[in-house]
Amino acid sequence: MRTRTPLAATALALLTAAALAQEALPRQVSATAAVRGAVTATRTASVTVEPARDAMVAAGVSGQVARVLVREGGAVTAGQVVIQIDDANLRLQVENARIAVESARVSLAAAERASQEGADQARAALQAAEASLEVVQRQLDEARQLHAVGAVAAADIAALEAQHAQALSAVQQARDAVARSGRVDAEELELRRLQVRQAEVQLAQAERALAEAQVRAPFAGTVAQVMVEEGEFIAAGQPAFRLVDSETQVARFSVPPQDAQALLAAGMVHIPYGGLDYAAQVSGSSAVPGQARLVDMTAVIYPSRTRIPNGTVVTMPYEVPLAEGVVVPTTALRYVAGEARVLVVEDGVARERRVVVLAEGSGRAVVEGVAEGELVVDPLPADLIAGSRVTVVGEAERR
Repeated sequence: MRTRTPLAATALALLTAAALAQEALPRQVSATAAVRGAVTATRTASVTVEPARDAMVAAGVSGQVARVLVREGGAVTAGQVVIQIDDANLRLQVENARIAVESARVSLAAAERASQEGADQARAALQAAEASLEVVQRQLDEARQLHAVGAVAAADIAALEAQHAQALSAVQQARDAVARSGRVDAEELELRRLQVRQAEVQLAQAERALAEAQVRAPFAGTVAQVMVEEGEFIAAGQPAFRLVDSETQVARFSVPPQDAQALLAAGMVHIPYGGLDYAAQVSGSSAVPGQARLVDMTAVIYPSRTRIPNGTVVTMPYEVPLAEGVVVPTTALRYVAGEARVLVVEDGVARERRVVVLAEGSGRAVVEGVAEGELVVDPLPADLIAGSRVTVVGEAERR
């Protein structure tokens, strides 16, 4: 049997002491503070890029196409004339309507003058009749006073009473004439005013038809298709050209209803194309007919130096929130018999804490069982056991 030398025994003792000392040292770990936040999930949708407006512009009146002023592919501004319909007959109709308006106005003015003159004459006749009545009344009163003292004969009184009755009748007739003249004149004037209004309406219609002989662009854009040629007849309501918006583009896509609510709340999506991200403002949603599980979404793409070609279909990623609460990295979780656990650093010791995971996504988890601000070991080493003494050498960036 070999006998240990004093030197070998000393070396063994030193190694044993070093191992025990090493075991007594706290283990160095990294930790992350639990924060309050939300966990999101990344999903995708198929997006089609289209012009914000795409319109079939129709003729407002029937006629022969005189000129096509903008060809396919041409850019136009809002209100610019694209198709000119022959308007010779329409101009003649406008001129005739203007003459009719002027004639109706002249007739109205003449009727107003005649009414005023007739009223003046009727009032003058009434004033004359009233003046005559006043004279006869005064004569009759004086005669009756004289008759009372025997100075005037009864026959004279009778004659004056007859004149008085005639004067009264004349006044009443004059008053009736004034009233009758007013009624007749009012009816005549109202008829004349109605004729003026009718003529003005017909003029407005003729002028509108003349204006519609110029088929204009309702908004700025590009003429995608011209559907008529010069010399052809075009009917009112018949499409003349197709116009697409050259300034504003929209993204159209469909998502589940719960995602639609989240996107409307967020208000913004980003469309990847050609190595760039195009921001778009979510502007509206509508149910997909026959598809209860999908909602149609529209997002207006913000203008940029470059454009996505219309008709392009791309896959767009988007984020939707899954849950809100206290958030820890998923690398801080350990599962034991199906239960999630973390190690919380308390007074230099790694304490095991059971947690309930409410949601996971993008490397984060919303959990119950950890308070905001508590330090959890992250990443969690597989061989680190609960109760181990630890030293936090670096607090991971809060996520």
